[in-house]
Amino acid sequence: MSRPENKDGGNILIGTASWTDPGFVERWYPKKMAAHERLAWYAQHFEMVEVNSTFYSVPDDRTVERWCAITPDNFIFDVKLHQLFSFHSTQRKLLPPELQRIAQTDAKGKVNTLPELHDALLKSFLRPMSILQSAGKLGVLLLQLSPAFSPRKHELGELKPLIEKLADYSLAIEFRNRNWAVGDQLTSTIDFLRAHRVAFVNVDTPAADHFSIVPSDLNEITNPEFSYLRLHGRDAKAYLTGKTVATRFNYDYSDAEIDELAERSRKLANEVKNVHVVFNNNNLDYAPRAATRLRTALGQSVAARIEISWRAQRGAAFARFSVAKKAVAGRSSHDANDDGGHAALDRTRLSHRHFFRIHTSLEFENASFHCRRVDMSMQQDRRRDRGDGARCADFCDAGHLLCRVQGRLLDAASAAAGAPDPVPLWIV
Repeated sequence: MSRPENKDGGNILIGTASWTDPGFVERWYPKKMAAHERLAWYAQHFEMVEVNSTFYSVPDDRTVERWCAITPDNFIFDVKLHQLFSFHSTQRKLLPPELQRIAQTDAKGKVNTLPELHDALLKSFLRPMSILQSAGKLGVLLLQLSPAFSPRKHELGELKPLIEKLADYSLAIEFRNRNWAVGDQLTSTIDFLRAHRVAFVNVDTPAADHFSIVPSDLNEITNPEFSYLRLHGRDAKAYLTGKTVATRFNYDYSDAEIDELAERSRKLANEVKNVHVVFNNNNLDYAPRAATRLRTALGQSVAARIEISWRAQRGAAFARFSVAKKAVAGRSSHDANDDGGHAALDRTRLSHRHFFRIHTSLEFENASFHCRRVDMSMQQDRRRDRGDGARCADFCDAGHLLCRVQGRLLDAASAAAGAPDPVPLWIV
């Protein structure tokens, strides 16, 4: 699926802050959809997501590998940096286990932010980011500063060490103290970010003068490559008094407001190559619904809801697989050098302990592949007995199978359904 482009400017990528919020699960995802299926389903509707869990913990490599495996090739992950980097008070338990053992804390149990700890955490954090980067799926790293980071107590120069260490990444900084973004200080802030090619995060916020609310009337461009726009809703009371994410950002954008945001996004896209628009109004299903409406307002194609109960359709899936298998059997892969690997993956090796699920949705406009994924589930005792090396080998075998199936899936879909409908393939 090609990038959504603004006719008069750069690309506009739209997504939500997180894909796992309780309101999404309750109101937006299909009922009874398993947790491990949600990201792939989300990726059928949007081409970008902002990962917020990384604010609280460093993801393990296997988790990030799975993110890459179950999302389309052009899917983008914007990632929020860990809270320790953003001048928030951080509890020891939010650090990786190996750093918890060496971290020093104050009397309240808060981590002392020593340079050595910063460097060690950054090294740990960037390791899984390199997986996203290698897959071409890493977008922007977001530094969401604490409201306590104010011009009265801090200087912009304090951000410089981290900025320099992240020079090879796209970095955006969201100030949560409005005093950085008003009067003469705004000029200094923009000049500093522009000199370091760091994006200033423009926001949509309530109309209030509270120190923790950055004005919404700014559309600052400090990096010609991209702009970052975060949408927090416009309810001042909720924003200032809410005790949870859901209550703070409890706001449902009206159609007129969505049109305003569409025009704002277009204007930003006229100035940069890419605009990342993130809905952070994360109560109920407000964010994904608003993001879908914004995509529609911008003329971007929006995937139809695909709600498949795999258990209910298992019989039909097996029937379609038998047709698809015949279409694939005996045909060479896209790379003749891989034939040996493909041939080695026979039914004998796909025992009852190996459960692969492959499904593809064909994009209606150009009949190209819209989304594909491979999930593998193995029993825990199998994992313990065989070890990580065997698991890696299994993933490689799954990749061989996937590229062979993908090469002929269009024919298989036509034979099975007579139309480019989603085709689930079960292999047990």
